[in-house]
Amino acid sequence: MNAICKDNPYDNVESLPELKPAFGATDAKAKQFYISYRTSGIIKKFDYREFPMVDQLIADLYVLDDRARKDLFNYVKTLKDNYSEASRVED
Repeated sequence: MNAICKDNPYDNVESLPELKPAFGATDAKAKQFYISYRTSGIIKKFDYREFPMVDQLIADLYVLDDRARKDLFNYVKTLKDNYSEASRVED
């Protein structure tokens, strides 16, 4: 799962690769590329009926400050460590 999602992107020890527009692409095009080739693959794994829940999580994450986001990612790591489904981790 770490290949898809970093445990805590707000962890000071390790950081995600820097996102840079390639070949003069605009920020909008760079975002669309990331959504199309990264986020879309993850979201498609959810059942359609779960989409409002995923949408709400993204909206809630957006409004949080950096400290709250870091706390949230730490909490999610704890949940993953204790409640992950083996088939989903493998997927």
